[in-house]
Amino acid sequence: MTHFLYRLLNASELSALESQVAAACGKWSLAWLAADVHSTVRCFRAAEHDAAILEEKTGWMAVGTGPAHWVAVRSSAALHAPLRGMLIAGVAGNEAGAKPSGLLVALAERALADLLEALAGEDAARLHEPFAPEQSLHAPGSGAAVAEIACGECRITLLISPHQAASMLAGLTAAAPAKIAFENRRDALANGRIALTVAIGETQLEIGLLQTIVAGDVIRLNTRIDQPLAVMTADGVRLCSAFLGSREGHKSVQLTSPTISGE
Repeated sequence: MTHFLYRLLNASELSALESQVAAACGKWSLAWLAADVHSTVRCFRAAEHDAAILEEKTGWMAVGTGPAHWVAVRSSAALHAPLRGMLIAGVAGNEAGAKPSGLLVALAERALADLLEALAGEDAARLHEPFAPEQSLHAPGSGAAVAEIACGECRITLLISPHQAASMLAGLTAAAPAKIAFENRRDALANGRIALTVAIGETQLEIGLLQTIVAGDVIRLNTRIDQPLAVMTADGVRLCSAFLGSREGHKSVQLTSPTISGE
């Protein structure tokens, strides 16, 4: 068990933490979110916040410079759903009840990690999982803080370790920190992989006829070979049109004008 010195954050210290979190969150939302979203921040002593957050032992993401200096968030489905909607609006997989693609889940995780890195410092990195905060952080005088961020429809609750809170407060009298370089949404998506489907055409067959077809039979489709084909994601989102062809002995398609901007 880790032991902390007794420290009771006063009102002015909580206000200073609020200012730092709000400044980082404002820059983060401009860099990441698809729309201009106003954020509000409130900071509390961890001892005076709902202790239920510390009872959750799974799903935590923590970023810091060591086991004592960190900022953490519990990355839950309730947090991801509205966050994905603000990261990329109007994309299949953001609708209520829809199962999100792995790419959207990874994007939400990357966005949350970027926010934590902004608060944890330049040398911060994601701490090894599994991570779970100790119940002792809820004890009076632990020095830990909780920041509640209301960002559009998204509610983000951050847990700031005692040592990290002390570092953030000590930094108020130090030189101004270096500007934070947030990752761009496009850059975060650039290394992801997405499966594409080229729909050549479709048709309907009677079940009895389907049972009789053999290799070499020709099935007539509802499209002509000179018509553009639809290129879609696995979620059914149409990206663009294409024409069928071949290149270096492989079947290929040549893309035409896109139908969405990629945002």
